[in-house]
Amino acid sequence: MGMKVAAVALLCEADYRVFQAMWDAGTYCPIDGLIGKKAKEQWMANLDRVPEGALVNEKQKVAMLYEEGLKKDREARSDKAKQQWPHYAR
Repeated sequence: MGMKVAAVALLCEADYRVFQAMWDAGTYCPIDGLIGKKAKEQWMANLDRVPEGALVNEKQKVAMLYEEGLKKDREARSDKAKQQWPHYAR
């Protein structure tokens, strides 16, 4: 039938190594009928749906925690600066 997207979706679902290989190659597995960059965005929004064992899940969780930490650090520094130099904080 030539249903390539469906075949790839089955492969991605069947083996986390296929999912990881596709991710690493920049050809993201289909999700909810989406392909390409839109599929990546959907995977990122639904990390709980990433197959167990795929490194994507762990890497993304670490990256998200790192970004959250950076944001909190920036906010803390900003608050400290506002306390030390209130006339600059407007």
